[in-house]
Amino acid sequence: RRFGQATGAIATLALGISAVLGVDVCAQVIAAGGHARTVTLYEWMSVGDLRVGASALVDPLSSFMVAVVTVVSFLIHVYSNGYMEHDHGIHRFFTWLPLFVFFMLVLVLANNYVLMFVGWEGVGLCSYLLIGFWFERPEPYIAAKKAFVMNRIGDWGFTLGLILTFITFGSVTFRDVFPKVVVMRADGSHRHRIYRCTADSADACNQTLPLTWAPDGKAIAYTTNRRDRGRYDVWVQDLASGAERLVWQNDAPGYLVPMGFSADGTRLLVTLMRSSMGADLYELGP
Repeated sequence: RRFGQATGAIATLALGISAVLGVDVCAQVIAAGGHARTVTLYEWMSVGDLRVGASALVDPLSSFMVAVVTVVSFLIHVYSNGYMEHDHGIHRFFTWLPLFVFFMLVLVLANNYVLMFVGWEGVGLCSYLLIGFWFERPEPYIAAKKAFVMNRIGDWGFTLGLILTFITFGSVTFRDVFPKVVVMRADGSHRHRIYRCTADSADACNQTLPLTWAPDGKAIAYTTNRRDRGRYDVWVQDLASGAERLVWQNDAPGYLVPMGFSADGTRLLVTLMRSSMGADLYELGP
């Protein structure tokens, strides 16, 4: 608050330096032939067979993502300086936006699932803060609340996937787990559960689970599987009364995903995914 408008310039300068360093790290990894290395700061926790270090895995993928995250974030910061110039909460915005970038870097550089989860949680927290930045208005407040709830659903899936990974492979470190996937040929049911939990957590945090909220937050739309050759139905539930109504019974094979309600909440946009055949977009309502 003390720095006022200078907060944006300070954050942008810091991100500019980070972008230069990120590109340099990526270039060094490429020049070294893509050799991966682990940089360990300290052992974070040790409980029984569980060992978790505050470590970064620097390989071609993570170094490329570091370059992408820092460069794109720097450009966003440059744009935001002009966009937020006259906003009275600019100091809050340029506190949360660099924090978002920090946790994103933790997410892409982590060498184990636990540290990755820390970055995941941090990104979710900063998303909540940025979505609800103009909390004086009802729309950002409601949108932030929806994002918070969906992120908690994602946390549940990620946590289950993390626990199953440790039970199945005896480690949460990427360089220990990945070779064992091939060598051990892990139990198929566990492997599927791990995939399903982590995939659902990503879907939830990206708001692409097969459910969506009405603009007023009083109803949700979701799909159910009739278990007959992948056919799905679309339902809308009133959260106050608990009443459910069937809005579409789909007879074509495919995966239905409710995309969102119209602004007045009377119409629903639905995507029917037909695998390799593509996808169809439908609008349901009066």
